[in-house]
Amino acid sequence: MNQSAVVELRRYTLRPGQRDTLVELFDDNFVESQEAVGIDLIGQFRELDDPDVFIWIRGFRSMEERAHGLADFYDEEIETEVGRFITLVEPVLLVFMGIVIAIVVLALYMPLFELSSVVGV
Repeated sequence: MNQSAVVELRRYTLRPGQRDTLVELFDDNFVESQEAVGIDLIGQFRELDDPDVFIWIRGFRSMEERAHGLADFYDEEIETEVGRFITLVEPVLLVFMGIVIAIVVLALYMPLFELSSVVGV
């Protein structure tokens, strides 16, 4: 754990029964990626009086490091999501482009087929 001069408390009020889902998502996807950019995850807590509240605390050495750490973290997340999106959309675009090309080719050759049937060649 680093020395954190700036501490940020995050409190989430969730839909009923969803706290464990968020905690699992948080542990699986956000802990390592935040620590990788220098964010100190101090702790996470479950409110005993309210089963739909999740709290976690993260720390930074300074406000400047907070700004840089959060920017790095969210940039990385955006790049990951854009990569996933491109991976999903690319095959659809290729099929769409193939269909468009087939239509254009047919549009060019249909008059030739009609002309050859009229001429009798």
